[in-house]
Amino acid sequence: MIRFDYVTLFETLPEGVFSVDQEFRITSFNQSAERISGFSRREVLGRHCWDVFRSNRCRRNCPLGCALETGETRMDQEVTTFNASGERQLLLVNVNVMRDDHGAVLGAVETFRSLRIDGVDCIGTDPWDQKFTGIIGKSLVMHSVMDRLTDVAKSAANVLISGESGTGKELVARAIHRLSPYRKGPFTAVNCSSLAESLLESELFGHEKGAFTGADREKAGRFEMAGGGTLFLDEIGELKPDLQVKLLRVIEQRVFERVGGTKPVPLQARIISATNQDLKKARLEGRFREDLYYRLQTVPLTLPPCGSAPRISRC
Repeated sequence: MIRFDYVTLFETLPEGVFSVDQEFRITSFNQSAERISGFSRREVLGRHCWDVFRSNRCRRNCPLGCALETGETRMDQEVTTFNASGERQLLLVNVNVMRDDHGAVLGAVETFRSLRIDGVDCIGTDPWDQKFTGIIGKSLVMHSVMDRLTDVAKSAANVLISGESGTGKELVARAIHRLSPYRKGPFTAVNCSSLAESLLESELFGHEKGAFTGADREKAGRFEMAGGGTLFLDEIGELKPDLQVKLLRVIEQRVFERVGGTKPVPLQARIISATNQDLKKARLEGRFREDLYYRLQTVPLTLPPCGSAPRISRC
């Protein structure tokens, strides 16, 4: 059996990987990171990561900073950076904290890959470009959806994407984000069905220190972290009635408060929602608020089922 050491695995990963200590100084930088960024390892080791990548999120909603602050993993974060030649790059970033054997935080590690195609950002690309969206579709229904994406993206209207599981609702949401004026901000996704009801409000709106047992420090929620980007609320039909009321109030007033807080925080992000449920039926049965339904679906998009004539690459 052939055995590989960790250094070999680290160096041969196709994604760029680097790590930072608690002072945000770069402690490792693999070969793919060198290739994507254009910086050599010798140039970056010991430097602050913000001096190297010069990201649009270095000073606000930095994925590395959020991971170090909260101890939580950050997945599929879109970040605009600059390479060694000064060219703008769009990166898809994943971040996690590094801990020692006793659980103490040592720093954080980030993996990233370029969303540039042949040296050109995906931003502004034709939505029919499969390399840009990952979407393939041949039916009249899919043509109708794709032909609307550019116009939908230009507006600030709330979008509700409906379709069965696996039909590519998040792919469409990301395409709208990349084509929109909100593309300079992050794409922040929340799966409303994957979080415990007791945690969902804190996850969405954040909380103040001491707001509840275990809240030993203040924490920004997804609404706040989305900044001037796009907030993607997946499985929106799973929201409980009390949170539906709070979400409606946020959409109407464009402000919210952290759990346990009194200071209003402005909502700057655009909201895109998705569901695999029949929200019209849920509305008629009283399981989903009618007023929230109409607020969310200012622009409705319905994706055809997976396995029918249209195809979406992740089905």
